[in-house]
Amino acid sequence: MIFVHRDLSKVDAGVIAAAKKAQEELAKITDPKARKAFIDANGSVWTAFRPFLREMSHGKCWYSEAKEVVSRYDVDHFRPKGAARISETETSGGYSWLAFSPENYVLAGELCNQANREFSDVTVGKANWFPLQDPSKAATLDSPDYAAEAPVLLDPTDQEAPTLLEFGEDGAVHPRGDLNEDFKHIVEWAIRLLGIRQTALNDARRALWLHCHQLARQYKRTASKPALRRTPEEVETMREMASEFVQLTSCTAPFSATARTALRAERLDHFIRYDEMDIEAAA
Repeated sequence: MIFVHRDLSKVDAGVIAAAKKAQEELAKITDPKARKAFIDANGSVWTAFRPFLREMSHGKCWYSEAKEVVSRYDVDHFRPKGAARISETETSGGYSWLAFSPENYVLAGELCNQANREFSDVTVGKANWFPLQDPSKAATLDSPDYAAEAPVLLDPTDQEAPTLLEFGEDGAVHPRGDLNEDFKHIVEWAIRLLGIRQTALNDARRALWLHCHQLARQYKRTASKPALRRTPEEVETMREMASEFVQLTSCTAPFSATARTALRAERLDHFIRYDEMDIEAAA
């Protein structure tokens, strides 16, 4: 996971207008069953955001950084539009008033967004999960301001959230090592619920880590020579490898967070690109 700038200026004006209209119509409906029926009947409102959300993340799932090729992306409601599962045994009424709010939309690969065990020994996937660190601070339809909430799930549009994760050379993702134990438990829960530790993802990230490691060894072997003793071919190869390091760590590349971790492990931090943080340039 890396930070994703949810830039609604990239969304077609007609798509925004349709969401605003649906939001206004939903606000007039007070009966819970009628609200649910209206939301269910207007799913095309949020699915219309899919190509624009995809552009914002350079074609990657916002949770896993994987690029989907043969399966479709879901437009996930970060805060569930229906009943929200807050523990193994409890659900809340959810966040129906955010059903048509673009600020609540996330682009998610199916195996991150839907409950499954396809590449995991335990059930993973967000589904309708939305636990809070302090359930007493939950927003409701009568009190819809969610500013006081502290979700367990990691929000890719929160600049701090990706920094809570680290990747191993085996491709697995873990809570950052220096977090206190209670917070590690929370982040570990988020990792499972978001489905970002699955064997298919681990294998892809492990392959990228190995590639970065091999590239780094080759680069450092040549870089250890005095500049005057490098052949023109070696100089050109070093330039090409440096360019590849930058490309692998760019927000446009799949699993760039893994590539960044690998380069930090190789002490090649100076080649890491954090271009998603340049919000003005991305706009």
